[in-house]
Parts: sequence; structure tokens; C-alpha cells
Amino acid sequence: MDNTKNRSLGLIVMMLLFLVLLLLYVVLLQPSSSKLSDQKKLAEQSEMQLNALQASVTKQEEGSGLAEQDMQAALPLWDNSEQLVVTLKSLSLQTGAKLNSATVDLPGENKLNALSGGEDPLYPTVKEVNVNVSLLGTYAQVKSWMAQLQQQKRLIVINDFTLQQTDSGMNSTELSFTAYFDPSYKALLKDPILPATAE
Repeated sequence: MDNTKNRSLGLIVMMLLFLVLLLLYVVLLQPSSSKLSDQKKLAEQSEMQLNALQASVTKQEEGSGLAEQDMQAALPLWDNSEQLVVTLKSLSLQTGAKLNSATVDLPGENKLNALSGGEDPLYPTVKEVNVNVSLLGTYAQVKSWMAQLQQQKRLIVINDFTLQQTDSGMNSTELSFTAYFDPSYKALLKDPILPATAE
């Protein structure tokens, strides 16, 4: 009889230990595994963006017959933010989409290195210009504006885009994109295009 009590007590204790371990797994380990899968998805998306950007740069570099001027138009030696603003205004005039506002930000680092996740920085000399734009226009005007932006010679990556229809039937659009520049290859050029300086 004592053996039966001991066995049943041992079985109950083992079942309780199993339930405690199962509870610990559900509470502690499972949420971290879902966070890990979310981080893996984010890393995969970032890697896809990085690969697309590298493919774009490679495509432009492989155009072996690229003239220096075309190369400097795609990846200027300085931020060339003044030309970016002029281009944005020109696109608005061409498409009829009204440019409500545009802000230009020059961060100290480029996100290409953060996307790679490696110790060695990718393109350490490449800098970025972040631009946020607010547009107002019909769907066709906004679509035309974005298409023409992407056809510019400058290397541009669209980061974010939101489109909202207002009561008047016009579309309010918020757009952010990144343009790149690299001052490091100036010595390799025969005829570098530099910003005008006051003398």
C-alpha cells in the first residue's frame, strides 16, 4: 500500500513538474522565438533592399561606357541638395502636382552599413541625403511625379510613400526618399563637377 501511495505521489509530482516546465516554455521561450522570427523577417527585408541598391549601383557601374558627367549625375561628389530642390520644383511644374513642402536632412552616417550587419562597412565613403516631400494633386499627377522622380539620373531610393484622398478629391501624398553622394572618388575624375563657390 505504501508503494502505491509513493508511486501515485511521485506521478503527481512528475506531472506538476511537467506542467511547470510547460508553463515556463509558454511564458518565457515562445515570445522570444516570435520576436526572433520578426527580427529575421526584418533582416530579410533589409537584405533585399540592400541587394536592390547594390544591383542598382552595379548596373550603373557596369554601364562601362558611362561618361564622367553621367557618373557624377548619379552619384555626385557633394550632397547637391540645391539641385534636388530645383528638380522637385521642376517635377511639380511638369506634372501639375503641387509641392507643399520639402525637407532635406544630411545625417552623419549612411544606413547601408547598418543594413549589411557586417563588421566591415559597405561603401563607407557613400553619404546620404534624406528628403521628405508633401504633394497635393490628382492620382495621375502624383503617379507621374513619382515616375519622373525615379527616372532622374541621380541614384534615389524611395523609402516611404503614403497617399490620402482629401474631401476635394485631390490626393495628399507624403513621400520620403534617399539620394546618395560620394566625395571620395574626386581624384579619379579628369573633370570633376564641383559646387560653385563665392570668390
